[in-house]
Amino acid sequence: MARIFLSHALSDSNLARCIEKALKDLNHSCDLPVDKPPAGRWRERILRAIGTADVIIPFLSEKGLQSNYVASEIGSGRILDQTRNTLLLPVVVATQFHVPSFVSDYHCFRLLLDAEGEYSESDVTVLGKQIDNAITEDLDARSPRVFISHRHKDQDVVKALVSLIEDSFVISASDIRCTSVYPYRLAPGDRTSEKLRAEIRAAEVVLGIISPEAQDSKYVLAELGAAWGCEIPTFPILIRGATYADVPSPLDELSCLDISVAASCTQCVEAIGRVSSLESRAEQGALTRFQESTNELARVAGLEI
Repeated sequence: MARIFLSHALSDSNLARCIEKALKDLNHSCDLPVDKPPAGRWRERILRAIGTADVIIPFLSEKGLQSNYVASEIGSGRILDQTRNTLLLPVVVATQFHVPSFVSDYHCFRLLLDAEGEYSESDVTVLGKQIDNAITEDLDARSPRVFISHRHKDQDVVKALVSLIEDSFVISASDIRCTSVYPYRLAPGDRTSEKLRAEIRAAEVVLGIISPEAQDSKYVLAELGAAWGCEIPTFPILIRGATYADVPSPLDELSCLDISVAASCTQCVEAIGRVSSLESRAEQGALTRFQESTNELARVAGLEI
């Protein structure tokens, strides 16, 4: 459900391994397993795992508090909390619970040690469930990672695009905002303009669906202008024979993708994966569904109304 990065001192590897197992049993994943240190350019792989994680969990034991790596990874987590809504969940591991000052503005979980400096299996199980509850609450309240700006007249194309994204990534209902496709529509009672404005600011990527008539839509123009102003990665996506001339300024300075071409659909998915924290699908049959969805999107996007 969430991609986890565990930050720990080497001496806390056994604890990190136990928490990793507890969270995996609850359907979370770790790009860098505790038992498999990254080979090759290990620093780059660690930075990449931190950057794509939904949740960073630093273990603040006596050794963890002395680790420069743990300290720097907490610093990265604080920045990602502000820029990408990454959830930072520090765990204090000690005989007495005391929150270090540099994370005192965060809720810290606790794992109390006995007089011999040991922890119980039941305490680890409880901690895993507490962390899982915090992750679930955060994901339920989180703004969508992918925001699709479009005219409702282009709903058939957008529906095919959403299907392609679903076949390419592990998606929950909170990951996409698409006002014409269930279950990614606005909830009843939402204040439309306020909700969409806030979600654009927090999105990881905005997909602007550009048909020849896109500039007739005030919502599309406003949404794309807001994305540009907030410096959110924005992809102008051409459909139904639209050209660069149909892309509203200042987005006409950006490279566009014509998704009536299957290769461009694949490129679109690759670009979304590059700028977002979405997890790619790897289960059996995913490639076949991806190819089918790519061909269907290209077909629908090339049709004229």
